Amino acid sequence: MEPFDQLAQFKQIIESLNQPLAKVQVSGLWGSGKAYLISELVTRIVRPVLIITSDEDTADAMTNDLQFFLQRDILQFPSWEILPYEETDPLVDLIAERMLVFQQIRNQLSGIRNLAPLVV
Repeated sequence: MEPFDQLAQFKQIIESLNQPLAKVQVSGLWGSGKAYLISELVTRIVRPVLIITSDEDTADAMTNDLQFFLQRDILQFPSWEILPYEETDPLVDLIAERMLVFQQIRNQLSGIRNLAPLVV
């Protein structure tokens, strides 16, 4: 198996991600392969990364995989855990946790800490 740096498609993705307002879509990966590719990309670009998953279980798995491959903390934005039409307010602890993630993102963008991907 060739190292990623040798693959033309990988180089093309890196070039795209280094452009302003970059948006890249990759398909055909499954399991930890997604997190492995993202971890390789994150180490080669200098910008925040937002990863959107379909549900909280997938976000948990992605966070764990990225922590394994990158060996650093990964921010995970918690879901509301309520449906839009429910007349229930979110828990105060959950609101506080979401605000903490926003604060960590702001700190990272201002250079206080190294950038880490954000898993939504």
